[in-house]
Amino acid sequence: MWIASCAIVFFSLNACDKTIGVDDELKPTKLTVEQQKQKIEDNGIAFLDKMDGMKETVAYKTMTDFVEENASKASPQMRQLLAAMESKNLKNINVLSTQLKSVKEDDDDVWGEWLWDADVEDFEKVKDLTDKIIVKFPAADSKTNNAELTVNYTESKVEIPDADEYYPSDVTCQFKVDGSMALEAGFHGTYKTDGTPTSATNTLKVGDYKWEATLKNDSKVASETYEFTYKSETLIKMKGEINGDLTYGSLEEAVEDEEAAMDMLSSGEIYFQMMDLAILGSITDLQKMIDEVEDLEDSNLSETDEEEYYAKSEEIINKYVKLWACFVDDKRKFADVEFYFEEFTETYFWLI
Repeated sequence: MWIASCAIVFFSLNACDKTIGVDDELKPTKLTVEQQKQKIEDNGIAFLDKMDGMKETVAYKTMTDFVEENASKASPQMRQLLAAMESKNLKNINVLSTQLKSVKEDDDDVWGEWLWDADVEDFEKVKDLTDKIIVKFPAADSKTNNAELTVNYTESKVEIPDADEYYPSDVTCQFKVDGSMALEAGFHGTYKTDGTPTSATNTLKVGDYKWEATLKNDSKVASETYEFTYKSETLIKMKGEINGDLTYGSLEEAVEDEEAAMDMLSSGEIYFQMMDLAILGSITDLQKMIDEVEDLEDSNLSETDEEEYYAKSEEIINKYVKLWACFVDDKRKFADVEFYFEEFTETYFWLI
């Protein structure tokens, strides 16, 4: 029951601008069931075809070739950016900024300019720098260090609560091959004095592929948007929004207490799109839903009449949770979602 009631909120926290709203009344598709299946399948195939092109970008091929040949020598920043391209996940850029924050606290020696020495097959530090890393190495069969990865780190003036360190303000990353830009990535964050994040933006551009993710929080409404495009075409698009008491104190309490986490939220909404397919969902009034769930639990129906208990559980979920799917291009709905409990029986055997 709780898994179902928390599902929309969970995806909200892990989910851009949406062209279709959850409350829009779209007409049903005129396609037959078989035509719908074919359209969904074609959409998936087209998506995979687009993704295959990532492996042909200069940045991906250059980093992959070097890491495969010099696995133990590749820099953490190089590995992190390669992971971001492989997983299509902007959270890897967040990990990069976290890595640099850790480096700043624990090991200042990593900051500087590093050149690949082909004779010893290792990097040699040639210059000390402050909050900046430059890594130069050979691309493909080049005999010179014609590939250059540059990372700049800027610290904010806001201290992380309960820690002797500060949040990152800006992280920029550029990767060039023969002087031409092959990859650009960046992070920018702002925070309240109490440590609550108010906004965070991650970007990554590799050839014709571009990712952008933005988090905003005004202590009452928090939203996270994500968009992944190829040239002008949307491949993946997501937006999650939650409403409630989103101050640092409430967030801190929610981490330690699951019940407090539910009390701080009032509603949530998600939008997920993969090319021509979109799924939309919302919880209209989370607190009323929780109240009805708690009333049902207090009734002890689960012990006296299981069938009625599950019937009422289904009724509560379907009253407050809205979820449906559509084709984006023609704005036609092709599926509504309802929740049902499934009954099953297990048989056990004991050997005596």
